[in-house]
Amino acid sequence: MSPANGSWKIMKVGIDIASKVVASLEGAGVFAFELFLTEDDQILLNEVAPRPHKSGHHTIESCYTSQYEQHLRAVVGLPFGDPSMKAPAGIMYNILGEDEICESKGRWDT
Repeated sequence: MSPANGSWKIMKVGIDIASKVVASLEGAGVFAFELFLTEDDQILLNEVAPRPHKSGHHTIESCYTSQYEQHLRAVVGLPFGDPSMKAPAGIMYNILGEDEICESKGRWDT
């Protein structure tokens, strides 16, 4: 779900972590971050992907400028587009698994 359900304080800490990591790396374009929030409000960095990422596929429909367009703009030196949401929130589901497995269980939630 985007934006995440969380306090602005927690979101600011996550943005600060991501900003520091990106500043230490070389490259251009989109950098996707996977962060975990613990029960005691600690933020753990799990993954940095120097490319558009599956967690941001919702941007294709939910944002004025998708992560793919932003990546292309960054790489070729164009100004960034408007990243704001078209609606208050966007949700994306990853459906994983073999059709046969899903069908044998009689559901599509695997």
